[in-house]
Amino acid sequence: MKKLWKTLFFLLIFLYVAGVLAGAVWEVHAPNQNGLYRYLSEGIKCYETNTVSGIKAAATENLKFLLILVAGGIIKPLLWLPCAAMLIKGYLTGFSVMAALRLYGLKGCLLCIANFLSAAVIVPAAAYYGSVNMTRTVSCERNYYKNFLIATFFLIAIFCADALIKGALSPIFVKWASGMILPR
Repeated sequence: MKKLWKTLFFLLIFLYVAGVLAGAVWEVHAPNQNGLYRYLSEGIKCYETNTVSGIKAAATENLKFLLILVAGGIIKPLLWLPCAAMLIKGYLTGFSVMAALRLYGLKGCLLCIANFLSAAVIVPAAAYYGSVNMTRTVSCERNYYKNFLIATFFLIAIFCADALIKGALSPIFVKWASGMILPR
């Protein structure tokens, strides 16, 4: 069972990394890049630092991700959902980071620091949670629901902390970083 858990954990991490690479490659070959860059540049210039709406948006995003992981961990026919969620999350990260890098060069890394910090916490936690629940679902463990609830509350706490960071601190950091990047 431990071997299955490790295999699933590394599979979920691999899918996230594959998604990052796919998103980055797709961004490089995306049609209408001028429109994309104009949209990104305009969005950064008028980036909203309203903490409440930022926290709400980040919490909604994390809740959707959590629900997908829960559904994939409870219902056997939906075991593929955590894999798809990690792949999509990686794709969005790769696309966003590559767009910032292509638009602003190495200075674009400043805009991505908050995303990197969030991913450094969320991705391993989600991979751990998904792999543990997928393993328990496959093996029909006896104390499954008790362990499932404990793991779910732990992941909810991590997601809430991430929503606070993304919603409250990231907008302030992006506004500061964009002041260094964008010409005045």
